[in-house]
Amino acid sequence: MKEIPARLRGVSGHKTHGPAVGFLLLLTVLFFSDLIFLGRIWFDAPHLLRLYPWRPDYPFTVLDGLQKDFTGYFLPQYAFMVRSLFEDGILPRWNPYLLMGVPAFGDGMTKILSPLNGIHLFFDFPASLNVRVILQIFLCGVFMYGYLYSLISRRTPALMGAVAYMFSGFILGKTYTILVDGYYWR
Repeated sequence: MKEIPARLRGVSGHKTHGPAVGFLLLLTVLFFSDLIFLGRIWFDAPHLLRLYPWRPDYPFTVLDGLQKDFTGYFLPQYAFMVRSLFEDGILPRWNPYLLMGVPAFGDGMTKILSPLNGIHLFFDFPASLNVRVILQIFLCGVFMYGYLYSLISRRTPALMGAVAYMFSGFILGKTYTILVDGYYWR
């Protein structure tokens, strides 16, 4: 029987990739150390206090307009999904609380069937959002490392590419809208 070439064996070959994955984990922990060790949150929750009806005398700024998508759309959709799945025990098909009602199951933003939604069973809502973002960034690095290693069969370039991908502006910019889910397994 012929031996499979190393470039086709991919990550499941004979080499161990533990040090590379450990390095990616270390970088992720260092990058998110404020979240992990100091109990801070990744999302701008104080922004909610600047919005009507909580503080109607606050003047509107350009920054408020940029953060309005997260606090006005993504966070309520996501909170409804978590409450429906894990508190009410139902698969939400329709969200009556946003606008005049929107599809919840068919909405690509909430990712109801994502495997990472299980995090909400173990943490409260703000902490689970932090854990979810940290895991998403780490998984972006791990899967990119595996993909690049399967293409070039060299650890150092694959690791450098994975670090560049997981901490790129494209990926980190998507974390504020909870849209990173699809980017670590595509």
